[in-house]
Amino acid sequence: MKTIGAFAKEVNRTTSAVLKMAKSKGVPLQKARSPDSGQVLVVLDAAAERALLKFYPKILAPSKS
Repeated sequence: MKTIGAFAKEVNRTTSAVLKMAKSKGVPLQKARSPDSGQVLVVLDAAAERALLKFYPKILAPSKS
């Protein structure tokens, strides 16, 4: 599981843009409470992450050759 913010960083988008896309495409999102701060976080399970990657392919770092 990963937070929507961490996923947004991976695909170089804002959290709100990823959240809006997930809601519009019907991707199931879950909420969890952070054990450290008690904040409510939006988390992605593996299936939701795969569904979002169809719309946001990961940005790959250029190979150093």
